[in-house]
Order: sequence, then C-alpha cells, then structure tokens
Amino acid sequence: MIIKIEADPGAASEAATIRDLHRWLQRDLDVRRYSEMDLAAPEQASGAMGAAEIINIVFSNGIAAANVVVAAYFAWRSARPSSPPLTITANGISIIVHDASPDTIRQLQALLDPAASAEGTSNQAIGGDAEGGQ
Repeated sequence: MIIKIEADPGAASEAATIRDLHRWLQRDLDVRRYSEMDLAAPEQASGAMGAAEIINIVFSNGIAAANVVVAAYFAWRSARPSSPPLTITANGISIIVHDASPDTIRQLQALLDPAASAEGTSNQAIGGDAEGGQ
C-alpha cells in the first residue's frame, strides 16, 4: 500500500508542517519497522502551484499501514492541534483531515482499509470547522 501525505497548498506553513510530520514519523518505531518513507517534491504541471513537499510511505502490509498510520497521525495531530489540514491519499482516494476527532480517525481507518476504500469516494474533507468538515 502506498500512502501520500501533503499539506494544504494554501497553508502558510505547509512545508514546515510536512517536514515536522516527516520527522515525527521517522521517530516512530512501527512506521520505520513496517514501511519505507521518503520526503519528495510533488509532481506538477509547469507553472502549477501545489504542495511544497509530500511524504510518500510504502507499506508491504495493508493492515499494518492502517494501524500504524492512524496511531502515528493521532499522536502527531494531538500534539499539534492547530496544524494546517493534510491531504492523505491511499488506494486512489484522497481525504482532507483537519483534526484528531473520533470521526476523523474512523474515516482515516476506512481510507486505509483496502476493502472499504474500494467502495469509497475520492476527495473528501474530514473534521475541522463547518467550511472544511463533513
């Protein structure tokens, strides 16, 4: 399973947010044990605005991915509740997460469950205020 994480391109501190999350994930023993991870520049059309950096995580075991990523995201977001929204993409589906609420965690678990994701919709906003939430 391949998971891509990027900050909202409109966020003032998007690059710093992604680098901070990347460092957090690198220190997580389970993430390091079950995945290969890199920090990359996004692919974009000439002149297009996009995310400053993207975290790519490759898991050999989808079940491990769901458990490890959800736990790491929850811990990171709980320590940084005012961080900008993140877009998390897996199985061809993207969601935008704004917080570490129980609903956000359930939606993230569903995204990372290959069977559930096959029936989902793409590009959903999860959590946050009335404008960015469900």
